[in-house]
Amino acid sequence: MLPPGDRRFLRYWSLNVALARSGGWESIPGFGYDEAERSRIATLAGAVPAGAVACWLAAAVAIYIGLAAAGVIGVVVPAISFLWPNPANMPATGFFALMASGLCLAIGFGLPLSIAWGGAIADRLGAGAEPPEEPGDAPLLGKMRGQFRRIGWILACLFVPIALVCVALGVNAVWIPRVLNLTAAALVLFGAAGRFLRRR
Repeated sequence: MLPPGDRRFLRYWSLNVALARSGGWESIPGFGYDEAERSRIATLAGAVPAGAVACWLAAAVAIYIGLAAAGVIGVVVPAISFLWPNPANMPATGFFALMASGLCLAIGFGLPLSIAWGGAIADRLGAGAEPPEEPGDAPLLGKMRGQFRRIGWILACLFVPIALVCVALGVNAVWIPRVLNLTAAALVLFGAAGRFLRRR
C-alpha cells in the first residue's frame, strides 16, 4: 500500500503527462512510458477533477520556487560560509559544484515534493474518486522518481562545465542556475503548455 503522498504524486504527475499527450506531445524526452503505463497514467489522470487542475499547476510551481530558494538560503549559502569564510578564497569550481548539488536536489527531490504538495492543496478543492491501487503502481512510481533524479543529475553535470567555460570566457554565469531552475519549474507546466498550444 503506497503512502498518501506517493499516491498523490503518482496521480498528479500522471495528470501532467496526460495533459501533454492531449496537447500532442506523444514523446516527452526523459519521461518515456510503455503502453500499459500510459493506460494507467490516463486512468490516474482522469481521477483529478477539472477544477483542481489550475490550482495544482499554480501551487506546484510556487512550492518548487519556494523550495529552491530555501535550499539556496538554508543550505548553499551556509555551506559556502563554512567552507570559505573569506569569499575571496572561494574557487569557482567549488562554488559551482555546490550550486550543481543544490540544483540536483531541487530537481530530483524538490520537484517531486512540489508536485505532491501542490496536489494536496488542489485536493482540498474537492478530490475526485481515486482509482483503486494496482500492483503496477509501485514500479511506475519508482520509474517516475528515477526519471526526476536522472534529469537532476544530467542538468547538474552539465551546469559545472558550462559555468566554468563562461567564467573562462569572462561571461557572467550567474544566470545559469536561474535558467536551469526555471527549466525545472517548466517541467510542471509542460502538460498545460502543450494543451494550450494545441488549442491555438
